[in-house]
Amino acid sequence: MSCNFIPGVPNYSRKTLSKVLFFCQTCTEMKMRRISYRNKVSSRDNQPISTIHMDTNGPMRTLGVCGTAGSIRYFLSIIDDQTSWCWAFVLRKKTGVQIKVKELLLQLEREG
Repeated sequence: MSCNFIPGVPNYSRKTLSKVLFFCQTCTEMKMRRISYRNKVSSRDNQPISTIHMDTNGPMRTLGVCGTAGSIRYFLSIIDDQTSWCWAFVLRKKTGVQIKVKELLLQLEREG
């Protein structure tokens, strides 16, 4: 790579550039202090279980030891948006997610 600069563009030294005051609107806006998210209106629902977040993880490389089979490969986490309650389930197959979600919702309807 050569030390030549782009033809047609003036070659200024660092010393010269440090004396020039640049004003870039975008740079100024990006350096402004950002407002904390805590000051914003809450986006949470008013009713428990109206919005839940679910995540399935797996398959795990190491099989979990649970019961005699020891074939736990997945886990399901469910979080209620309003109450922040968390549930975690271990699963042998990914197809068990639908069953666990239905079981949890039925249980919560009976309790609530």
